[in-house]
Amino acid sequence: MCSSDLIVPEWRPATLHLPVEGVPDAVWQAEVVNQTGSAIWSARIARTNDEVEIHLPRFTKAGRFYLRLYALSAEHDLLTEVPFAVKLQF
Repeated sequence: MCSSDLIVPEWRPATLHLPVEGVPDAVWQAEVVNQTGSAIWSARIARTNDEVEIHLPRFTKAGRFYLRLYALSAEHDLLTEVPFAVKLQF
């Protein structure tokens, strides 16, 4: 997976489509954290073919964020982390 710039209009949700080839099929936990590593959103997601579609909440602040995908298991293994930027538009 690679990073991408995400441009989000103010108070609007966003959707990320991420390729996940080679990552095991499962139900995962998606989490968005800010630059300091504080979680600001999380949800369970499922894989569709070789990608996941993640419906993010609306962002109210521009900046750098990280999307983390975890295996939903007792170990809560981190599968991948994808950095992205949010730029608000009025």
